Amino acid sequence: ESMEAAADGAVRGGVLGAVTGGIVAGVAMGSAAGKAEPAGAERVAALPTEVLDEEGAARLQQGDAGSRCVICLAEFECGDRIRRLPCLHPFHACCIDPWLTSHSPLCPVCKHPLQ
Repeated sequence: ESMEAAADGAVRGGVLGAVTGGIVAGVAMGSAAGKAEPAGAERVAALPTEVLDEEGAARLQQGDAGSRCVICLAEFECGDRIRRLPCLHPFHACCIDPWLTSHSPLCPVCKHPLQ
């Protein structure tokens, strides 16, 4: 049996299948519930960005917002360009911008709108 076939079997059953099914159901429910239209590129570009210095990176690692971008899961580091949404959740700008312009104008963490 190939690795692909084994992985396919794991997806169809067991824990992985249940998790995948839950994700698919959640996405379907979000679509059916009247999902908000994505934000325009101009609106996203108007949101402030900052380039993290050592102090800013250290503050993020100690703060409640988390030390990782929840989209790419990479740690925030000195030199990263981040964008904070109105709810103050930080993301790498290169990660959150496509989310906002292609998927939803809501924070992927707390669902707060861009306003």
